[in-house]
Amino acid sequence: MKQFVFLLIVSFVLPLTTMAQKTKNGGDCEANLHLNNCIASLKPKGYRYLKSYKITDTDKKNLEYEYTFSKGTSYLISLEGANPTALSVNLYDNSGKLIASNYKADDKKYYSSVGLRVQRTGIYKIKFSPTNQKDPVCGAGVLGFKR
Repeated sequence: MKQFVFLLIVSFVLPLTTMAQKTKNGGDCEANLHLNNCIASLKPKGYRYLKSYKITDTDKKNLEYEYTFSKGTSYLISLEGANPTALSVNLYDNSGKLIASNYKADDKKYYSSVGLRVQRTGIYKIKFSPTNQKDPVCGAGVLGFKR
């Protein structure tokens, strides 16, 4: 009887958890997998993990976060997703001036990471957004540092 109850519970719970991971267009979002891959990409580049961001922006809103950066420290924001170039990340100083982006106008290309060395301690804004407003975004971003 216990096995029957267990199987009955599993048969109802698993489909519900799978449905919760679906994006609005019906595709699966593997944000946790992207997050783990993104974190693993920091160490070979010499960066240490600071903070992670799940990016599941199916409503096409821009995702914006604040973080205090320290003078003289190098930071790297790494992106991972089903299509990493579907994600844009821009970094702004406390006055709202754009100081770094994963988009390079010279190449007309989005890159999977952006790095910078901070010249002034302060609060910086990290803004993630989709590069194509038609497609849902599913991925992750990770902030790493090295001194």
